[in-house]
Amino acid sequence: MNDGYFLMSISESVIQQINDLLGVRGQPHVLLNDGQLVHTDCIEWKLSFTDDQPQEPEISLELTSVLNKIQQQVHGEFSDMSFKDLELYSKRIQELFKLESQRVQDELKSLTPALTELANYPTKVHQRRTRVFRKVRKLLLGQPFYAFWIRDTDILVVAPTLDQYEVLRYEYTNGSNYGFDTEDVINKLKSIDEEFGIDIIGAAFDGVDFILKRIPKGKEAKKLGEWLLEFCPELYEAPKSFPKGDVSLWWD
Repeated sequence: MNDGYFLMSISESVIQQINDLLGVRGQPHVLLNDGQLVHTDCIEWKLSFTDDQPQEPEISLELTSVLNKIQQQVHGEFSDMSFKDLELYSKRIQELFKLESQRVQDELKSLTPALTELANYPTKVHQRRTRVFRKVRKLLLGQPFYAFWIRDTDILVVAPTLDQYEVLRYEYTNGSNYGFDTEDVINKLKSIDEEFGIDIIGAAFDGVDFILKRIPKGKEAKKLGEWLLEFCPELYEAPKSFPKGDVSLWWD
């Protein structure tokens, strides 16, 4: 697997175990930094979770127009919607739709199974990715390796380190357009880690994904959200809650 530049730091036996688990052959993890190819001592696996993506059903122009109209109306009525209002939001959509013609209602009813499958598909993909990720991390337990995703991709990387912050150095993660270099990002994250505990699950040159081990609530969540917005203005608004502890930061 050595291509002349690649420094083998992960044993062939570990690579083969992951190959067998994923059904895909691992390759050297090479990335582009400042126009230069950088050959890391990590291995990557390019996966796909969307082979069975359902097709969008054909929808009439009349139904499309009705759906858009109702969506705009409800969005206006619930502009300050919180997570607790989701059930009320859905109920209001149903109420408005019952005021439309029977023809439109019949069409939507016939399309409901396909539309439901399409709407649920992203959740199914996320669940598959999560299962695979957990299996790889379980396989690596007790070994000096760290698994993470290249964020916004289905590329899984294993790095020869137990230091989660080292993966940010591998990926040259930075917010240079906001004045943060890699070490600045690491130091910022360490301050969150000290307070809540974090598990970095995704990294790239322009962002990082992690999970809060202790999920803040109420005023503590609001304070963290304001801190995150200051650190990552690309969020546009401060998160007010962290239902599953998931946090994504990026600096475009």
